[in-house]
Amino acid sequence: MAFTREFDKNKPNITPLPTWEREDTKTQERSNARMRFQEITGRGDQGKIPTTPSNSPSCVPYFQSERILEDSHLTEWLSSAVDEEIIRLNVKSLEGYTPYDYLLYSPKISRRNDGRLRDFDLKRYSHIEYGGWWCNGIDPLDDWKEMQWGCFKPNSPRNDLKKINKVIKYEHPPLEPTRVFLLYVPNAIWEKVSERCGIAISEEDKLWAKGFWHWVWKNNVPITLCEGAKKAGALLTAGYAAISLSGVNGGYRNPKNEEGSRQQAQGSRGKGFGTKTKPEALNTPSWDAANNPVYGSRQHSEDNAQSCPPTDGYAPKPDKPFLIPDLEFFCTPGREFYICFDRDSKPETVNRVRQAIYKTARLLIKSGCQVKIIDLPAGGEKGVDDFIAARGKEAFDALYNAAQPLSKWQVNLYTLLTYPPSVKMSQRFIGKLSVPDHAKLIVIKAAKGTGKTE
Repeated sequence: MAFTREFDKNKPNITPLPTWEREDTKTQERSNARMRFQEITGRGDQGKIPTTPSNSPSCVPYFQSERILEDSHLTEWLSSAVDEEIIRLNVKSLEGYTPYDYLLYSPKISRRNDGRLRDFDLKRYSHIEYGGWWCNGIDPLDDWKEMQWGCFKPNSPRNDLKKINKVIKYEHPPLEPTRVFLLYVPNAIWEKVSERCGIAISEEDKLWAKGFWHWVWKNNVPITLCEGAKKAGALLTAGYAAISLSGVNGGYRNPKNEEGSRQQAQGSRGKGFGTKTKPEALNTPSWDAANNPVYGSRQHSEDNAQSCPPTDGYAPKPDKPFLIPDLEFFCTPGREFYICFDRDSKPETVNRVRQAIYKTARLLIKSGCQVKIIDLPAGGEKGVDDFIAARGKEAFDALYNAAQPLSKWQVNLYTLLTYPPSVKMSQRFIGKLSVPDHAKLIVIKAAKGTGKTE
């Protein structure tokens, strides 16, 4: 069966697909999925790419301006304690060829001479044609317009070739630097965040088209860092200004040398893009005397000496990790950052998350910010969205208020057990313990004078 797809040559971001022959056992299933999607959208487009006219708003992607949301995707986000208005502002359902336009836009992707994708990439990403949901947000480095980068969660994820019995749940645009999620925020949520942090919303703030995040930036509103767009939505719903990273290592990058190979950056082996990039290329802002962003250069001047960290004409030193530009944008002096990453049960994963927390926190502190760490309780929900959905906003409020500065958090790590305890006691003395015959190592943690040596 031949699949064709029309495209507009005047719109270079569209990924044109070739006419190609494909015979497999899932042809009928794909046809049924396409018919279901057309019933949902109400468009009889017969499989053509949904596009918007040339006069569509510049802040909305031309390839699908309307946000169509399937019931299953809406239910998934609602189960994560996210406000429905936030969901409808930020999430859309995609199906068929449309996801290619959102994911495979990088100019670094190898193409045929006619500009079309190669068969390898078509085969590798064919699973996205079964549909899924897409979420992006606002770009702080492009005058608060809609960000091109985002996240796609396919209904039928592909296997992770690097891990056994694992799938890649979320797809990000390949060969593009990771960004952050600054979700669109409705006025009702904006007022809730304002009330919780005690910072008023002025009439001038309301004049901005994307006023919430400009208000957060201008007023040094405390920011909570999490991983995953749904978790940011849950925190915003609870009244916290939340920025989401693509993963625990998504807040910083490790540099590469001129040949593109990763350098050893303080013993880290995280993912990173770029080498010695000039500030103009990063498009990170400096600040003028009125504390307004000035894009292009991060060079010092007498007027912005207090609000712009010094640079030597380049991005960070080639042997040091550095914050991604999106996050550095919000590193205004004195701002509070709260880091709340997922809680995993595997010891090796726990160690990797703690290392990522430390590196991100150190870079934020170096940029003049204050950092506190929120630890989700062990043995409970893995993510903050599940925690809020299961235990309520008040339970998270208690964790937020009990957040510890980085230095104290580090000290407390030395008193934590690496593995979950098999037996817990609440008594004055330990007494007689029943030790299993198969136990090879017994570790006892108790206060002084409880009879550990008896």
